Amino acid sequence: MMRIATTLCCLCFLATTRASSSFPPMERSVEIDGNGCSDIRWTVDKEAMTLRIAFKSSVDAEWVGLGIAEFGTMKGADIMLVKMIDNGTDEPAFQAEDLISTDFVKPRKDFLMNVDLLHAELDEDGRIHALVERPLDSCDDDDIAVEAFQQSIVCASGYLDNDNEIIYHGPTDRSATTVNFLIDEDLLYGKIGFSNHSNEEREKTLLDKDGLVTLWETGSGAQDRVAIDIQLPNVTLPQDKVTSFACVAFRLPPEIPVRVVAAETVWGDGLIHSASGERPSYIHHQTIYHCGGDLDSESIVEGQLFECQHEMPPCPVVLGIATSPRAKGPPGLHIPLDPGTYILQVHYENAAQAPIVDDRAGLRLWAEPPSLPTSTNPSSLVSLEAYLDTIHIPADLEQKEYAVHYQISAEASKATLPRSGVQVFTNLLHMHDRGLRGQLQLIRDGVHVQDIINTISFDKKSPQPNFRMWKYLPGDALVMTCVYKPQKEVDTYGGIAATSEMCNALLGIAPPVPGFVRALGILTPADQPFGKSHVSSRFGYERSQNATYTPTYKETTDFKPLVDHHKALCALVVRDALYTPPIRITDPGINVAMFQLLVFAFIFVVSSQWKAIKEMKCERTKRNTVCYVLELVYCTVALPFLIVDYIDLMKNDQYVDTVNANLYIPTRAIGVGLIFLYLAELFYKQGVRSDLILHHVVSIFMASLCFVSGIATFSVKFATKLGATLTLMAATEQPMYLALVLKNFGYATRWWWPKLCYFAAVYNAITKVILIILFAYILAVSYQGIDVSWEIGTWSFSSWLQAPSWINAEVVTAIMSVLLVVLALAQLFLGRILFALASKYRQKVQGKDDVSNTAQAETEVPAEAEADAEATASSPFSKIVEATSGFFSYDADRWPEDIYI
Repeated sequence: MMRIATTLCCLCFLATTRASSSFPPMERSVEIDGNGCSDIRWTVDKEAMTLRIAFKSSVDAEWVGLGIAEFGTMKGADIMLVKMIDNGTDEPAFQAEDLISTDFVKPRKDFLMNVDLLHAELDEDGRIHALVERPLDSCDDDDIAVEAFQQSIVCASGYLDNDNEIIYHGPTDRSATTVNFLIDEDLLYGKIGFSNHSNEEREKTLLDKDGLVTLWETGSGAQDRVAIDIQLPNVTLPQDKVTSFACVAFRLPPEIPVRVVAAETVWGDGLIHSASGERPSYIHHQTIYHCGGDLDSESIVEGQLFECQHEMPPCPVVLGIATSPRAKGPPGLHIPLDPGTYILQVHYENAAQAPIVDDRAGLRLWAEPPSLPTSTNPSSLVSLEAYLDTIHIPADLEQKEYAVHYQISAEASKATLPRSGVQVFTNLLHMHDRGLRGQLQLIRDGVHVQDIINTISFDKKSPQPNFRMWKYLPGDALVMTCVYKPQKEVDTYGGIAATSEMCNALLGIAPPVPGFVRALGILTPADQPFGKSHVSSRFGYERSQNATYTPTYKETTDFKPLVDHHKALCALVVRDALYTPPIRITDPGINVAMFQLLVFAFIFVVSSQWKAIKEMKCERTKRNTVCYVLELVYCTVALPFLIVDYIDLMKNDQYVDTVNANLYIPTRAIGVGLIFLYLAELFYKQGVRSDLILHHVVSIFMASLCFVSGIATFSVKFATKLGATLTLMAATEQPMYLALVLKNFGYATRWWWPKLCYFAAVYNAITKVILIILFAYILAVSYQGIDVSWEIGTWSFSSWLQAPSWINAEVVTAIMSVLLVVLALAQLFLGRILFALASKYRQKVQGKDDVSNTAQAETEVPAEAEADAEATASSPFSKIVEATSGFFSYDADRWPEDIYI
């Protein structure tokens, strides 16, 4: 439906735009530096939950692409591409593609195309003007959702090869910026300006401390923000030295409060990335540490350069950036730099062996004007890190991915965080050369609540933070996972050089928590239990034996199923609803075909090869017996799988963000098979009774309604629980089918068969009552809103996730309740038949015994026979029969013979 609606909208739009040859007005726009694209404008449709965005290429380009990027670069970008195609005419034609880029190579097409081309044209300069539309959240694993925080966007233009495939755009035809598509932060909080001027163009210098710390005003172009440059003294390093750490100590005077709202790399004489081209490739990261009033080390002199790879004092970090461009915090927050002594640390990673002579790398801090009272709240940074000495990535000739993880335990957060928790406003992933992607998971009360970080890829060259906001509460556990590409022949260990490895996450929190600067965990492979964790108020690399907090979950398997075996419900529904997964043996359509073949083969083999059935004279009895055997086999095989699935399905009803695909798929397959068995039975049997037809039709309708409600409303867990309960009603009837099969084989006149039939009736009644009560309970819980499965459709921004108005919790509950009553009555009648059968053949057995033992009856009854009679009279089955003799007594007129066949 979405595709049809979009097509109609496109046709209407084209009809208007061809006449005007211009794009419709857009609500918002953003400026972007570089030559990759320009004139970016967009509108968010909050009803359809779509992003409609326009952009244009560089001159004479044959394709233009705009993407949402995890790290502000091509690596890890979800790209909307528009390219020219040859349609056999002189008029240009265009095509849109949905691409994903996981490395600095040619992007690949998504498995699902979630980009619609609304309009494209060429202007007189040969620029492509494109207008595309995409869902805000497509539920596609290869797409990045549009969310309500600052996100990086990248764009590029280029040419096509002879196969109409894109060619690399080159180093110049590209652009990047950050934007909040959903919230106009400038309108909501006021526009914050930042100057791109170099030192020579400063308006007014307010403070200059020996060139190390310079505070200056930027003029009206930057509104009310001031800039503070903190730079190293002139640094010269050996050209062949790859890893170096240079530091300088400095003081901030008490008369100037520093409230930082943004930071970026500065070098030389006040050069910054946006004004002066590319940042030098050898600058890896810059960090500022707060060492309090005075330094503990006598060897460190304020203002003098010192090597700090091995001599770094354990001062807590207050802020820093790596190789990303300007990093801005969200509006309303700042990082305070209190008066005192600080250390600026610059990590040089000179793999290209570039000359580093008189370099002055450092940080430009953008701060609130010190003369005005603050308009923002304080915040701080917290580093989550793995112990470096616990990192070990074994060499692998095939370079298969190697994953490790660690946990910051619930005990650590419980002991550290305030009762109300903290608001996290920024999240940054950090690894080195071997890093492929990473994940930070929030575990609350043993449940995987959400993925804070879950990257498509990882770009070491631009570790851009994301600003997804979440609440970090005392008792929360955090699990950090890093995935690496091993070296072929050399093991990789933890270390601060880029050729070594790290597994870190940086969190921005508000309000600041005294003593919570760094949290450390022991890194382990995925198949090993978590080690202890440690929280520190200092930044030194403590050894693992100092860890004090025992992890909540001893084994990774305690939560692993929620990560590895559960798929996001949204993505699972997309791929099922669109029939896009690879062909699987458990697909419903394949299920039906397989069950047809298997049932036909079973019927043929049993009816033609089983001598006892083959020799039956009555065709109706013969067919019934075949069906009884088939159902006995099917239910016996399906029962253990259903029980295991059912136990798991009834857990954690209040969480609907995940569904266990390993349970959902086989449960669905078993349900499909049962529906087909009931249909086959109705058409294969002869002279089917009306009560059996009613039972099977009601069961089929209820099972079908489970499928419909799950597919139409995405309440998969609710529908699966109902379907599993319904299937269990049929899968627990083995005693009944066994009694009926033995009866048709001629064993009904044996003394034990009536007892077996009584047992089947009682067992059937008990299981049906329990399962009917459970079925009603699931309906009641869903109707009352305790199980929130029905809200899945409202949790996604995708327009096609809106469920039909005619099917909802009230409608399904009402229909299922009526059908449940009918099904219960049908089951009651079935139990009545079983009791009547047992009563009939019990009378036959007794009659036969009376005739054969007439002479013995006239003599004295032995003591053993009296004991047997007393035991029989006191047995549970006899008591049940006596109590229900009026209802279940056999009457040849009321219960004709053919009802049992």
